[in-house]
Amino acid sequence: MEPEQVLSPLEASVILAFGGEQETLTLEQITTRAEIEIAQARSSVERLKLKTALVQTDERAEILVALSELGQHAVAMQLPELGLWTTLAAQGGMSIRELQTRDDLSAADAGAAFGALKRRGLLLMDGQFVRPAEDADLHDLLVRQHLIEKIGAAGKI
Repeated sequence: MEPEQVLSPLEASVILAFGGEQETLTLEQITTRAEIEIAQARSSVERLKLKTALVQTDERAEILVALSELGQHAVAMQLPELGLWTTLAAQGGMSIRELQTRDDLSAADAGAAFGALKRRGLLLMDGQFVRPAEDADLHDLLVRQHLIEKIGAAGKI
């Protein structure tokens, strides 16, 4: 004979959330019906699975992406790399010093953007003068900017 398994009050509330033996519930439905917090439900469900009182029939992962303050700034002002490249393209070129002392970017952000553009081969250097590469492929930057704008418009995806 198996020893009697004692249920905690939270485990009991999870069991009672089910209306029938074959009912399937999501974790969110369990929290609502049992009137407990999501962390309590998750913990109780895991313990009940170990006791073979519940069987998990499906698992889904939901990933949400939202913008940080820096991301929101990129929606309003463009990605630093794209903004820097756009300025270079409009002016035909600039000195490195001019690039690092922009009004719209801190020196650190301008330096990081400059480095990223340089690594991607999107800039041509002539001493202290920088100009955009003629055959520059901005596809990756434009896709990233579009994604950030899409997330910014939706609030999260």
